[in-house]
Amino acid sequence: MMVKEIKVGILTLLGLFIGWFGFNYLKGNSIFSKGLTFYSLYQDVEGLHVGSKVVLNGYPIGKVVTIKFLGGGSGRLVAEYVVTDESIEVSKNTVAQILSTDLFGSKAINLIIGDAADRAQTGDTLVSKDAEGMMSEINRRIAPYEERAKTMLI
Repeated sequence: MMVKEIKVGILTLLGLFIGWFGFNYLKGNSIFSKGLTFYSLYQDVEGLHVGSKVVLNGYPIGKVVTIKFLGGGSGRLVAEYVVTDESIEVSKNTVAQILSTDLFGSKAINLIIGDAADRAQTGDTLVSKDAEGMMSEINRRIAPYEERAKTMLI
């Protein structure tokens, strides 16, 4: 009479597998497609975290997997991210820039595709560009209008 125990065991294993698959799906982890893994070095990743988007022209094409200190006392950080959209051809001189996605301080990695003929391979380190803060970006955009206002008042 081991038939019932075998059925319960199989159903339990099936339930555990479905639960694991569902948990990874909800976290955004793709189990069947791996994509291309890249690295970039940053001085400051304020607001960037594991799970942040990797975008190309505002379109999400991947996500940040890990962020770790480089070591050696440099204080620099290494961001590991995966581009899951395999139709994107990332060249060797692509720039990975951290950008603000909203007014609340959320960040994403924006890939600025370069024009090099050589394609980046999985595991390559791409050139990085630190984020411009939201306030400095606003100040930069307002500066021409501020100068015009000053000349009109004088």
